[in-house]
Amino acid sequence: CDEHYYIGIYEGYVALFKGQPGLESTLVEKTDILSDVLREDDRRLLEQGLIINDKQEFLKIREGLTN
Repeated sequence: CDEHYYIGIYEGYVALFKGQPGLESTLVEKTDILSDVLREDDRRLLEQGLIINDKQEFLKIREGLTN
């Protein structure tokens, strides 16, 4: 569904995608957060793709990953 977003890993960085993990999706934003610096649990979750509702949720999660 094009109305869904998910957070994943793109070229070693945390990124926001439109679509669903494992299916056709579009890169929306690549952050400057390296996946290598994430906690192991967070990295595994994002490697699978974390489905979120909107960009606001992405901003909150991204902030949490950097703290």
